[in-house]
Amino acid sequence: MRGKTERRERRRDRTKHRDFVTVDEVTGGTGVVVDQNSPDMRRPEFCQLEPEDPLYNGGILENEVATMELVAEDNGTTTSWPAFVLPNLTPSRFYSFSSWIKIYGSNSSLVTARLMSGNSSRSCVGTVIARHDCWSFLKGGFYINSDSNPSLLYFQNSDDKEISITISSASLQPFTKEQWSLQQQYKINTERKRAITVHVSDKQGERLQGAAVRVEQVSKDFPFGSAINNYIIGNLPYQKWFVERFNAAVFENELKWAATEPEQGVYNYTLADKMLDFVRANQIVARGHNIFWEDPKYIPSWVLNLTSPELELAVKNRIMGLMTRYKDEFVHWDVSNEFLHFSFYEDKLGENATYEFFKVAHQADPLATLFMNDFNVVESCKDVKSTVDAYISKMRHLRRYGVWMDGIGLESHFEVPNLPLMRAILDKFATLQLPIWLTEVDISNEFDQDQQATYLEEVLREGFSHPSVNGIMLWSALNKKGKCYQMCLTDTNFNNLPAGDVVDKLLKEWQTGVINSQTDEHGAFSFYGYLGEYTITASFGGKATSSTFSLILDDEAAELSRHEWLQFEPGTVVAVRCRRLLRMSVWALCNFDWGVLADAGQAEQARAILGEDSPWTRLFDTTDLPTYRLITCKSEPEDPLYSGGIIVGQNQSESSTFMLPNLLGDTIYSFSSWVKINGSNATPIKASLTLDNDTKMCIGNVVAKSECWSFMKGGFVLDSPMDNVIVYFLDSYGNRINVTLASTSLQPFTHQEWLKDQEMSIDKERKRMATIHVSDVDGKMIKGATIVVEQINRGFPFGSAISKTILGNSPYQKWFLERFNAAVFENELKWCETEPEQGSINYTIPDLMLDFVRANRITVRGHNIFWEDPKYIPSWVQNLTGDTLHSAVKSRIRSLMTHYKNQFVHWDVSNEMLHFDFYEQRLGSNTSLEMFELAHETDPSARLFMNDFNVVETCGDLNASASAYAARMKEVEEGGVVMDGVGLEGHFTTPNHALIRGVLDQLATLQLPIWLTEVDISNTFDQDTQGKYLEVVLREVYSHPSVNGVMLWTAMDPNGCYQMCLTDPNFQNLPAGDVVDRLLLKEWSTGVVNGQSDEDGNFSFDGFLGEHMVNVEFENWSSNSTFFIYKGDETIHFSIQL
Repeated sequence: MRGKTERRERRRDRTKHRDFVTVDEVTGGTGVVVDQNSPDMRRPEFCQLEPEDPLYNGGILENEVATMELVAEDNGTTTSWPAFVLPNLTPSRFYSFSSWIKIYGSNSSLVTARLMSGNSSRSCVGTVIARHDCWSFLKGGFYINSDSNPSLLYFQNSDDKEISITISSASLQPFTKEQWSLQQQYKINTERKRAITVHVSDKQGERLQGAAVRVEQVSKDFPFGSAINNYIIGNLPYQKWFVERFNAAVFENELKWAATEPEQGVYNYTLADKMLDFVRANQIVARGHNIFWEDPKYIPSWVLNLTSPELELAVKNRIMGLMTRYKDEFVHWDVSNEFLHFSFYEDKLGENATYEFFKVAHQADPLATLFMNDFNVVESCKDVKSTVDAYISKMRHLRRYGVWMDGIGLESHFEVPNLPLMRAILDKFATLQLPIWLTEVDISNEFDQDQQATYLEEVLREGFSHPSVNGIMLWSALNKKGKCYQMCLTDTNFNNLPAGDVVDKLLKEWQTGVINSQTDEHGAFSFYGYLGEYTITASFGGKATSSTFSLILDDEAAELSRHEWLQFEPGTVVAVRCRRLLRMSVWALCNFDWGVLADAGQAEQARAILGEDSPWTRLFDTTDLPTYRLITCKSEPEDPLYSGGIIVGQNQSESSTFMLPNLLGDTIYSFSSWVKINGSNATPIKASLTLDNDTKMCIGNVVAKSECWSFMKGGFVLDSPMDNVIVYFLDSYGNRINVTLASTSLQPFTHQEWLKDQEMSIDKERKRMATIHVSDVDGKMIKGATIVVEQINRGFPFGSAISKTILGNSPYQKWFLERFNAAVFENELKWCETEPEQGSINYTIPDLMLDFVRANRITVRGHNIFWEDPKYIPSWVQNLTGDTLHSAVKSRIRSLMTHYKNQFVHWDVSNEMLHFDFYEQRLGSNTSLEMFELAHETDPSARLFMNDFNVVETCGDLNASASAYAARMKEVEEGGVVMDGVGLEGHFTTPNHALIRGVLDQLATLQLPIWLTEVDISNTFDQDTQGKYLEVVLREVYSHPSVNGVMLWTAMDPNGCYQMCLTDPNFQNLPAGDVVDRLLLKEWSTGVVNGQSDEDGNFSFDGFLGEHMVNVEFENWSSNSTFFIYKGDETIHFSIQL
């Protein structure tokens, strides 16, 4: 069975933080939906009170100041504009330009940067909507292909307003073609490829050296396709040529209104239906283009003559007729095509016409991704109707009416490509955190075929290398006359033209192909592969087996959920593990000056987060670090969440306390505020609640600063009503401290509302729609086939600590394996256990435990290499100093991680380093950095974690706030070591729903996988209360999009468990065990689904992520196979032929 993904990128916030909003006009009175302020639509237009420092320190404009220069206008007049005189531009260079712009004389105006070479040649460099009250960021660029001395880079307004323009922090940075290409390849390596390790072992878990492994990529994850038209129907050579290359298609004209309803009431979907049969039979993703076209030239003539009431009825019939007929068939719909340039329907029906189109379209097909689509947005900046700001402004206008745009469609009809401008525009769109598709790529036919091919390769490399571009469609449909709109890939005999050669070359370059190799002494084989579906065959001793696996971008989910094992007959096992391709520390060691490759917007952001000299500052661009806003400090506070909730009209105020009247019982309160203090650069503070004279509750913490605003987020739960509750602020010494608050918010939620939001998030993040297509060998869809689907493995890692008591304990092993797919050794890997005396190293017990988990295909975390708490450090280590201690530390890392190389997916390198610093005190402040560096060198495939307590459990411990955690990570990363994950122990007393979410939201901005590593509930509570509180914690963390795994700290021991047991000694459930079974085995599992294929041969269901087995029967035919539902927003499709 071969799986194909049909993408319908739904609304997703890449920062993965979650808030509620309870606005009736948004929800229709239904209750809770995702916060309107997320993702932050204000970001692309962000305007700052002060300009930031120039990128690249100004490049060749360093220390240059704009002067007023006379520029000849097109109408023959001359005008004085601010400009830079550029006497010595080097040919064959890409120039990246950026500047901060402010205007006077108007509230806002479109400002264009232009390059004038010689006396007449002018080109657009970039545009921005500039304002009078703040500084706006303009980014663009140009390419110089010949000597041009001198040139003038000047700024003018584009809308005939009488204004003056002020320029600040301008930068112009040249790049050679080699440098530009290197950065493209770097982004392709990190965004489109992954590293894979294949492990081969026998049934007993013994790794096999010398096993032959053959890997072949059979389909691509990245949608790359072309337009087709009805000429492909029945045209076998055309179909063969197309299917051999592309995994995506769009119908050139056959879905347009003029084609499907040429006369009113006369519908004809025949051609579109046949084309859909072709793409569906070949498992090709199809975009829906288009529902409406705003250009009157392409609107049916009968529509042009309708009155407004008649037109209103006709457009509703058009949407419902088209999208009902093709429901779930097309992954995207271009709803209103080119409405930046044309406005037929708005002129006839009013300015809200487009809003109604999107609203009705979403109602007709809720799973379809709804796109804007327009030209001259990314191709150039000379068209004032379709600048990037105009596009975003249109999206914001629709958003004000409650319309969520699901994707950004950029037609991409290029003349001469301007790659720096193209990248700048894609960077700005990327801040919207929506999928970007290049929907109609071609090169103007004003160029010869060779030149078309050259320019096409430039566009495709730039688009494919950008992380936020999710698909590319060529506009190269071939018609019966052998013609295409602007650019053909082949002649009428399907022999490649130069553009076709480029496409074939790149598609070959961007796929893994076939790899043959053997396993090493560890039974492992590693390779780098492009994202997509693979077949793998392994053979050893005359025995062989084959299977498939999907390599996806989601690092953590892929590594663990694709920790798939392939069973040989009779006795060999193969494990496939995916991991991230490159680490920054590797690139930082290269001899190339990566500093010149910093991209626009990155420098200030990375510098603010990671410090001046971080390798990330040199390497990452804007799209890699988009949203650290909850961790970093801002010059101005943002608007309050939920419009302040029940705190209405609160302005900036300085105080150490404030009062909350009339609080409700049985209610969860989400609290947030922007905070500033006086007289200190950085002070940890916490907000506390006084419920009565004796009861105090911490509701949030943050590291507050004097020069900027920090964001505090948390909350509390009230069981009974309270009046005049006092909120006060304390520093790390427990003293009350005056703070300045802004945008404070307190939003109440019932437990039912909170649970509903959790369930919505689980549906979105932990499940996915799947459709099974059943056909016969000839591709004819079968109606009435009986289908049984059963989930056999979970994609989400959920496990528990185990101890050596599991060895040889069959009841314990059986109980564990029936529930969990992940494990961590409670104590057996710790230094005290493996080397109780210096030089006496003994790995016998952890080796036996590893054999157990490996034989049963259980993912296992490595806990831990070091523990900073002196109580748990071997006594002989505590007596060491200086070089002898340093040598022992290095020996510990090399011994442990060499012995277990490629065996543990995570390592907690230095446990609880927020609270203790044994090694730093004795070996210096860089000790942790050295530990992480050496750990990575010893086992490059392992993910390195921090791990600590009281980060998510409470906010009273200021040593362990989210801000402190992020700051400690920054210290390590500034030394060149990249942290791979966030480990939160999760030893809870009374869990606070809102605080847990607030902390997870803040840590989610780090964009690293978060694991709850040691979850339990204090044994100060009885067992029933432990079960109750455990459910609160598990629901909150499982529903959070950034939590990638949960480990319970419930290892069974003859003397009991650390704090909380799931069973008694006979493995009969205690209340906490009942909670785990109910959630894990029932509520969060697909279970068994039964059904029949419909009239189209389809059967759809909503399944949890993980591996599923499917049985299909029809008459005398049957099929058994497995497939994997991995994370994604789009419906995943699987085809079965009987």
